[in-house]
Amino acid sequence: PLQMVLLGLLEPMFYWLNTYLLIYKVEAIDVGGGMTIHLFGAVFGLIVTGFVSNKATLDHKDAGSGYHNDIFSFAGTLFLWMMWPSFNAALAREGTGEFRALTNTFLSLTASTISAFLVSRLLNPAKWKFDAMHIQNSTLAGGVAMGVAADLYITPGGSMACGFVIGGVSVLGYLYLTPWLNKRGFQDVCGIANLHGMPGLLGSVAAIFICLAAKTNKDKYSGAYSAYFPRGDDQAIHQLYGILLTIVIAIVGGVVAGMLLKMAGMLNPVIPEKYFNDSAFFHIPSDYYLVTEFVEEKRDSIELVQTRSPVMTPRNNWSHLN
Repeated sequence: PLQMVLLGLLEPMFYWLNTYLLIYKVEAIDVGGGMTIHLFGAVFGLIVTGFVSNKATLDHKDAGSGYHNDIFSFAGTLFLWMMWPSFNAALAREGTGEFRALTNTFLSLTASTISAFLVSRLLNPAKWKFDAMHIQNSTLAGGVAMGVAADLYITPGGSMACGFVIGGVSVLGYLYLTPWLNKRGFQDVCGIANLHGMPGLLGSVAAIFICLAAKTNKDKYSGAYSAYFPRGDDQAIHQLYGILLTIVIAIVGGVVAGMLLKMAGMLNPVIPEKYFNDSAFFHIPSDYYLVTEFVEEKRDSIELVQTRSPVMTPRNNWSHLN
């Protein structure tokens, strides 16, 4: 709990520092928080995990989900999918800007959903089966990718192409990047690098090219070109400055927070057996261990059946566990 309190105090401080410098000093555009929220949060969080992860957490038997958790989380994915266009349009210019933000985000989400399902099935090690983690997260990557430039003139084909690419890249991240990070001590439990980090970065880079293209399409902004691009024809280079600034502040903030969290963890250390276990800090119900033991038995039996007959075994939501 002390570590969570420290994190809750420190991260907003660096977040607002980055937002102030990015928006008011660098004057980069970021209508939906693609840089200030998604890219910053992903980099900051990954750096912090490097300080609080260890061998016991990486290989812990409870570091996973369950069937009922995965099914229930689909409701969250559905609501996020429906609401994401309004997230990106909330701060857009009234009228055309709002319409562009809603439309571009919706089209990008649609395309990322298609590519997420496609890549998940084609490349999943479980032989042409969908993975719940990919569907829960990578289908939303298109919304993150539109976070920087959702209200700009992109064209429907451009926003769909962006969403389609980032949806597939996000799934590839879960398949290859997450295991690679885990081996190097960065335990990305929820896959923030794949849903927020890479989509936020690629969306930020795409915004640079959109700004460059806008110089020859000023008529598309109905006389409000300077309102959309506060740095005018130099907006593209300031977008690059914004990306670099965000990454630097996130890394510095993550190091500071990670060091303090690591020291705080030494004051009241948790034994490895209690990692990912509510009983370490909460009063638990009488059936807690009964339920957890039942889930572990089901997982063990599923893994045993998969080992004996991997082709005939129905797909289950434990497949993303090592």
